[in-house]
Order: sequence, then C-alpha cells, then structure tokens
Amino acid sequence: MNGFSKPSFTIEQQISLLRERGLHIPDENRTKRYLSNIGYFRLSDLRNMCAHHSRVWNREFGSRPEIAKEVQAQWPIIAHTLPSPFQNSPEQTISPQRRLYMFVVVMQSLLNVVSPKSRWAERFIDLLDRYPHDSRWHMGFPEDWQSDPFWSRFATSPSKHKQYRE
Repeated sequence: MNGFSKPSFTIEQQISLLRERGLHIPDENRTKRYLSNIGYFRLSDLRNMCAHHSRVWNREFGSRPEIAKEVQAQWPIIAHTLPSPFQNSPEQTISPQRRLYMFVVVMQSLLNVVSPKSRWAERFIDLLDRYPHDSRWHMGFPEDWQSDPFWSRFATSPSKHKQYRE
C-alpha cells in the first residue's frame, strides 16, 4: 500500500468527528441512516477527479451516491436512463445516476442542510449558463432540470448572477 492512502472512517468515527467539530447531533440513529443510505462518502471520487484536473463533464463514474430510502420531498426525480437528444444517435442512452448530475444533486442537498443560505447552486447554474453549448445530457442532466422544484428556487435571471461573470 502506498503512503498516500487514507483509511475510511466508520460511521461511528464520522459521527464522533462531527461532534468533535461542534455539530449537534440530536438523533444518532437518524444520522447513521443518512450516512449509511445516501453514501455521501462517494463524493470523494468527484473531489479527487477535480483536485487532479480530470474531466468530469461527460464521465460515467464507477461509484455513485445512493438515493436515500427515506427520500426527502425536495429531492428531484432522477431517471434510470436518459434517451439521446441527438438525431444521429437516437438509440443511445445514459444513466444519470452515474453522471455528474447525481453528484451535483447530492452536494446541493447536503448544502441545503448544513448551509441553507449557501449560494453555491446559483453560482453553479450561472457557470452552466455561461457555457450553453456544453452538453447537459452528457452530464446526466434531464432536459428540464431547472424547472424541477429542487432547482427552480435557485434558477433566477442571468442578470442576478452578473457579479460572477465579470
């Protein structure tokens, strides 16, 4: 094993670390279910790719976050497959659950809990708006993703995000 490997924490160790850092956890069983079912630790794959400047926009990830068994009402519906929007390959499909979209949904759902006033989603939407020709389909985004109630509260007029463009 190389010297750069970092051991995974158990759920109990994760909860202990969160408490050490000042997070109040009133219901430990509920916290264990969230950590077990949703699989946020899989975000480390995305983090590592970004840290090492790998492409993520049209990649199918080997691991994927799991949708919680107790899905919150605001979680968007994520299809198992998306049909191709391209006329030259109508038979092609992709799995959005293994694409960037799923990871973005997980990150935003985490931010909704830990930092409800975060403007990350607005900045992310603005970033996508600045590159309208990049294929959202290859990223696993459904065609009308911004109209989903999960995202629509963040999807505002481009002028609101002007400060991020300059």
